[in-house]
Amino acid sequence: REVKIPHYARAGIPEVWLVNLELQQVEIFREPGPLGYSSKNVSRRGHTIAPQHFLEANVQVDAILA
Repeated sequence: REVKIPHYARAGIPEVWLVNLELQQVEIFREPGPLGYSSKNVSRRGHTIAPQHFLEANVQVDAILA
């Protein structure tokens, strides 16, 4: 989180999902820039998420954390 996520933002990777098993959530980083991502959303069990550029590709957070 402290090393790779900022590197991805500086490289212009448009979206990164970080699976946080300890907290049972998926952290979604978007809007990359030279100082990091300006958008972070947290999704928990029971939520449905989708990649920003493939909104029809819905994924259940429960399936990721299973």
